[in-house]
Amino acid sequence: SLAGSWIPSLVFGIPGDSAAAIIIGVLYMKDMNPGPTLFLFQADKLYAVFILFLIANIALLPLATIAVSFIKRIIWIDKAILYPIILIFSIVGAFAIDNSGASVVVMLVMGVLGYWLQRKEYPGSPIILGMILGPMLEKNLLSS
Repeated sequence: SLAGSWIPSLVFGIPGDSAAAIIIGVLYMKDMNPGPTLFLFQADKLYAVFILFLIANIALLPLATIAVSFIKRIIWIDKAILYPIILIFSIVGAFAIDNSGASVVVMLVMGVLGYWLQRKEYPGSPIILGMILGPMLEKNLLSS
């Protein structure tokens, strides 16, 4: 499943699922433009990504088996305790990005928007795909 979504993401620059859409955004931030030119002009970086995938999968197997015993305890924590802790970590993380309250406000507004979209049963994948593909589509439409 993962390889099936990564192939169109790297070869054509079209995400195969929502996780691949996020990764495409990260690749653009790292000046790696997914698509046919990625294999021509940045093959060394692409091979580094493949090697890192291999290393990560090998390293994750023993770590995941150890982590499962600890993570399964989180299921039994009361939501009234767990949700405020997650909110505090999210606020601290948003503030740590650029030491600005504006990041916290954006995080809170996007959290409320995401909660509302989830309550109204809007799917998240098309929104993420639109955010990733929208600027590329607009640029290519204007250039044609």
